[in-house]
Amino acid sequence: MTKFKGVKMIEGKYSNVMRGAYWYTQCKPYFRWGRDPCKDKSCYNNCVVMCERSYEFKVPGFVLHYHGCNLNCRFCWAYLVREKKSIIKTPEEVVKNLLCKLNTLYKDQFIMKAKINPFSIGTIRLTGNEPTLQWPHLMEFLRILDDQTQISNISKDLVNIQPPIPQFLPNVLHRLKVLIQTNGVEIGRDNSPINLDDLKEIRNIQVYFEVSFKGVNQDQFTWLADSSPELFEYQCTGFEKLWKIRNDHIHVIAELGINHCDNVKNYPKLGVKIISENGATLDFTKYSQSFKQKVLKYCSLNLEANEFQEFRGINRKRARLVIETYSKETGIVKKRCLPSEF
Repeated sequence: MTKFKGVKMIEGKYSNVMRGAYWYTQCKPYFRWGRDPCKDKSCYNNCVVMCERSYEFKVPGFVLHYHGCNLNCRFCWAYLVREKKSIIKTPEEVVKNLLCKLNTLYKDQFIMKAKINPFSIGTIRLTGNEPTLQWPHLMEFLRILDDQTQISNISKDLVNIQPPIPQFLPNVLHRLKVLIQTNGVEIGRDNSPINLDDLKEIRNIQVYFEVSFKGVNQDQFTWLADSSPELFEYQCTGFEKLWKIRNDHIHVIAELGINHCDNVKNYPKLGVKIISENGATLDFTKYSQSFKQKVLKYCSLNLEANEFQEFRGINRKRARLVIETYSKETGIVKKRCLPSEF
């Protein structure tokens, strides 16, 4: 561990999922999938900051992928990533990566042509695997983002970056919304080491917790997450705990974290359904009592509207167990079949 202003900086593990920036429709017509101006630099494989367009906030953003999970979801997009080596970073080093990325985008004329600049970037998405498994690291990272003075001091350490970082960039980083995507299990676990009172220290930035549910009852969860049924109860309890500590800076969202939209990316003539162990289409309105009492009592459940797609990081053998693919034109249905295999 390193120290920053007398505070021990707890290292965090990140997935080395580096890919080109994808700014979606904001990049067109300049380039189809986006361009990462960092790709050819020596720091590329050691940086944990990737660019994206936030579906949640409909603006360009950054994404950080944490390494390690407490579930074993059959449909996990990052399943194969778990086998890869992680990148170890202190919170201070992650902030340096963010400032460096902002600076690179600010100076890149190709990105600017697509009307992407530091002021159009709105979010930092913390996802995974599971971010809350690294709670001390996560909280220290949030504390730094919450304190513009600390960000400015860190930026002064980046003396070797060329061109130099403009004085306004720490301000840009300080104003970004933070979206933390979690399954909530570790928060709701019996005797959890996570102290949610830590979040009361956040007074300046906006933090959103999106609790990603793997089904709405124990049976669905056990099948889809390939995990013990009691962890579903921890999910529900974790959500309720988060909901009860909401304030002007801490926000909580319930999400059905399964890419279950009928449409399929790159396969417009196909559709998919999520199926049970016996091949029946899962009904995501069959809520358990605990789900009703600890989740729906407080808010409605958001349904993920993204098109289904086969990420390179999935385990295809496991993923096809929960997928039924069908033709929208002919009505032909194939169970345990991914769209690319139809």
